[in-house]
Amino acid sequence: MATSLCSPSSISNPSSIKIYTTVCSPTHCFAPVKPTGPLHSCLSLCGTFLPSTILGKFTVLLSHLRLLYLTFCLIFDVYFGLEKYDVLVLDVLPTPLLLCALFLPNLPRAYYCHFPDKLLTRNQVNGVTVKKPSLIRRIYRYPLDYLEELCTSYSNITAVNSSFTKSVFLETFRKINEEPVVLYPAINIKDFIEPVKTKEDASEGEEFVVLSMNRFERKKNIGLVIEVTVALRKLLRKEEFEKVRVKIAGGYDVSNKENVEYLEELKEMVKTSKLTNHIEFMPSVSDSTRAHLLLTSLCTLYTPSREHFGIVPLEAMYAGSPVIARDSGGPRETVEEGETGWRCGEEGGGVG
Repeated sequence: MATSLCSPSSISNPSSIKIYTTVCSPTHCFAPVKPTGPLHSCLSLCGTFLPSTILGKFTVLLSHLRLLYLTFCLIFDVYFGLEKYDVLVLDVLPTPLLLCALFLPNLPRAYYCHFPDKLLTRNQVNGVTVKKPSLIRRIYRYPLDYLEELCTSYSNITAVNSSFTKSVFLETFRKINEEPVVLYPAINIKDFIEPVKTKEDASEGEEFVVLSMNRFERKKNIGLVIEVTVALRKLLRKEEFEKVRVKIAGGYDVSNKENVEYLEELKEMVKTSKLTNHIEFMPSVSDSTRAHLLLTSLCTLYTPSREHFGIVPLEAMYAGSPVIARDSGGPRETVEEGETGWRCGEEGGGVG
C-alpha cells in the first residue's frame, strides 16, 4: 500500500514486508517492485479485475471500492493465519483504516497523507477551486469526502509530506484532534546519481539545457515552461537564444486520458509559439536518462502551484542544477533562496 515509504533496510530484507495493491504496471511503478526489483516477490495483487473508471467516470468511488476489496483480502490473510504483521502502513486514501480498526484492532495503523483527496477533484487544483462544481457532483462527493475524514481518524499515527500539507490537513479535517507529524520524503542517493564537482559539463556542446520534469498532468502547469521560453526569446539576442534547449520530461501513461490529451495540448502550444527547434518532449524517461538530464541542465524549472512537497527539486539540487520554482507549497521548505535556487512568480502566475 505504501511502496514509496519502504526504507533501504526494508528493501535489503524483503521478507520483512508485504505490499498489497490493486495495480502494478511493470512500466509505471517504482524500480524496487518491477519484475527485476528486490520487492517484486513481496507484491500481493488483489482486485485487478475491478475497473478504475466506468466510461471515464466514478474514478474516486471505484478507488474506494477497490481499496475495500483489498482490505478484505488483507483481513482474510491475517484471520486465517496466512500472514502475520506488526504494523500496517498505507498512503493515498485512508479507506482501509476503519475496517482494520474493527477487524484487526491489535494491528497498529499508520497513514501517510500526501494531500487530502477531497481537495484533488476535477474542480480543484491542490485545494484551489478553478470551477464551481455542479449540484450533482457535490452530492456525489459528499459521502466520499465524509468517508475520507472518518477513516483518517482511525489512524494511530498520521504523517504528512510537508509543513504546507500539514496546514492544509488541519484546515480540511477539523474533526480530527490529533495533529499529523511532518515526515519529509527523501531521495536514495545510493541508487540515484553521483554528484559532480562543477557544472562545467552541464552544457551539451554549445547548448544551454533548461529542464522541466513533471508528470504530464494539467495541475503541473507545464504550459508555463513554454510561456517562459517565449519570454526568454524576447530577452535574449537571436544568437544567444539559438543555444537554448528546453527539455520537458516526466511520467507519461498512454492509458491515462489526461496524459495523452495534455501532451498533445503542449505540443500544439510549442508549434503555435514556433519553438519546435528549441523544446523537446521526453515522456517516461528511464532512471539513467533522468539522472543525465539533471546533471547536464543549466537549471530546472518547477512549475506546479501549491505543490504538496515536490521530489524533483531535491533531485535537481543534489545533482547541482539550480531550481526555479513557484513561491508556494513544498518548495518553500526545500529551495533555499539564492543558495540552491529561486522561488518566484506565484502572485503573477509566472515563474519570474
